[in-house]
Amino acid sequence: MSIFYPSVSSVAKNKLSAMEHIEMLFALGHPHFLISAYDFANLSSEEKKRLNNKVVENDTDLLLDSGMYEKAWESSAKWDKSQYIETIEQINYSHVFNFDEYINPKDIPIEQIITSINESKIPNLVPIIHTNKIEDLPMLCLEVANLDKVEMIAIPERELGNGILEGVHTIIQIREQLQKLGKYTKIHLLGTGNPLSLLIYSAFGVDSFDGLDWCQTAADYETATLHHSLQLDFFAHQSSYGANEEMSYIVRLFAHNLEFYTQWMQEINKELSQGTINQMMRYYLPENIGKKILEVYDAKSY
Repeated sequence: MSIFYPSVSSVAKNKLSAMEHIEMLFALGHPHFLISAYDFANLSSEEKKRLNNKVVENDTDLLLDSGMYEKAWESSAKWDKSQYIETIEQINYSHVFNFDEYINPKDIPIEQIITSINESKIPNLVPIIHTNKIEDLPMLCLEVANLDKVEMIAIPERELGNGILEGVHTIIQIREQLQKLGKYTKIHLLGTGNPLSLLIYSAFGVDSFDGLDWCQTAADYETATLHHSLQLDFFAHQSSYGANEEMSYIVRLFAHNLEFYTQWMQEINKELSQGTINQMMRYYLPENIGKKILEVYDAKSY
């Protein structure tokens, strides 16, 4: 099953705080989302307690990010590995991404990376794989995924290549390498929230995604495209919340988008289970690129 985790971040570039985003996700009964360890560390004691209680009460599948994204955007020198470890011990998460302080595996030998993962005592750790050489990525994923404790690996979408076609070819190569293992390893794409990207990468074997698009854009249910956040009025009639004037604009926008993503992932998973995901791609993708992607899809070996 393919899952989209709405991301929550203090650098999401809208009016709400990280905790206000979280409260909205809980209020709408969303079963899974991602938050940053950096942002959790900056919550008040009462907010941390409330979040943890609601995660347990709602049986929420909570992904915990390392906080490096927020550190980079805020140019903060304060966030380090010791703070990361101290923070993740305070929260009820499902899986947590490793503190990816290395941005290029060639800067640190692969043996050192593997040793670091093996020696980690962090439960349900998901290694983030970085490289600036795309050709190295499949074998690097294989070496990390071969570790007994690794059930899932994460890759930033932007590091799969230039454009969707190159990204698809990279995912195919990664999946082909992972097939050599005696276990199934899940692949998570970081920073992937475009609906058409979710469709395409799900078809090629990616298991989960996270992205901020749900709180930065307005979704068109009919075309599965995203538009400026001020254009909700164009699409408000498509959802249960979009035209509800008893809600503030931003609440209507987020609720409209979350309903879209829920329905979109349900449709993707239905088509995957029925073996008809190629028909869904044919319907939604622009004709020229869709034809190329479908040719690659038909030729893949898994």
